[in-house]
Amino acid sequence: MKTTLKSIIIMMTLALVIFALASCEFVLPELECEHNFAEANCLTPKTCTICGATEGEALGHKEEALAGKDATCTEAGLTDGKKCSACGEILVAQEEIPANGHTEEILKGEEPTCASTGLTEGKKCSVCYEILVAQEEIPVADHTEEVIEGKAQTCTEAGLTAGKKCSVCGEILVAQEVIKADGHKDENKDFECDVCHIDLCVNHIPADAVEENRVEATCTSVGSYELVVKC
Repeated sequence: MKTTLKSIIIMMTLALVIFALASCEFVLPELECEHNFAEANCLTPKTCTICGATEGEALGHKEEALAGKDATCTEAGLTDGKKCSACGEILVAQEEIPANGHTEEILKGEEPTCASTGLTEGKKCSVCYEILVAQEEIPVADHTEEVIEGKAQTCTEAGLTAGKKCSVCGEILVAQEVIKADGHKDENKDFECDVCHIDLCVNHIPADAVEENRVEATCTSVGSYELVVKC
C-alpha cells in the first residue's frame, strides 16, 4: 500500500513539473551540432547530414548542348536539346524528327538496237541516290534485213550474187560473191559470140594478123592497107 501511494505521488509531481514548464514558456538550451556538411549540388546547398543545417547556395545546373541531327530519307532526326553536365539531368528534351522519305527521280530507259542492248525505265532518290527501281538490260534487237541486189555476169564482165544487210546499222548479213565473167561462146564456129553476138574476128584480132594490099601515101593521096585476119 505504501509503495502504490509513493508511485502516485511521483507521477503527480512529474505532471506538475511538465505543466509548469509549458505554462512559463520554458525553452531548453539549443544543443551545439558538430556539422557534417555534404557538398552542394545543382539543386541544394551544402547540407549537414546530422541536423539538416545549410550553408551557401545550390550550385545550379551547368548547361551542355545536345546536338540535333537532321532527318534523312530513311532515318529520323533529332531536335537540339540541353542537359546538365554535372548531374546529367535533361533540361531540354530532344524530340524526334520523322524521316523525310525518298524523292523519286525517273531513270530513262533506252530502246535496244541491233548493235547495242537497251535498258528498262528505273527510279532513284535524287537526294541520297539510292536505287529504288533497278533498271534491267534488254537484249540486242534483231537486224532489219535489206536485200542487196545482185548483178548478172556477162561474157566480159564479172557479176555479183544477191546479198543482205541491216538497214539500221549497215552490218552485212549475207555477203555478195563475185561471179566470174562467162567468156564468149561460139558453138557455131562462125566467129560470132552466141550470147552477145559480137564479131569475134574484128574485136579479137589475133597476134598473127598480116597486112595485104598496101598502098603507100603520096603527096596528093593517103595511103592504105588491108589487115587480113586468118580466122
